[in-house]
Amino acid sequence: MLTCFEGTFAVSNTNGASATISFFGSRIALYGAKRSNHNQFTTVLDGGNPLVGDGKSQQPLFGQTLYQSPILANTAHTVTITVASAVADVAQSFFDLDYVSCAQSVGTAQADVALRAGNHRHGGTQFNLLTPTFT
Repeated sequence: MLTCFEGTFAVSNTNGASATISFFGSRIALYGAKRSNHNQFTTVLDGGNPLVGDGKSQQPLFGQTLYQSPILANTAHTVTITVASAVADVAQSFFDLDYVSCAQSVGTAQADVALRAGNHRHGGTQFNLLTPTFT
């Protein structure tokens, strides 16, 4: 039984394929599955140093935190995720991204919003997020 958020996800097993997410806010978290045929990926926030993550798990785990940023300045940011498999076998090199959660500071509070493709409104803030695709 597939248990992805709203039944959708973006996937790639092409080493070097990447997806870039632009957002305005103070924090971002990326969620996806960890499975036996998944492998390593890198995450780069605002052009900084790549952080290596591992999507491998012998048991299928859905809705897992793949990356969570530190608290950021409440401004425009980008996150790029790249398939960085440590193995040559493409059947063991999958990475999938299920959904993205952004937080934006509103006065002294933070508003957390889980985003899917399309236009979203949370309070007085308009969000527009395209479904991440790997290129």
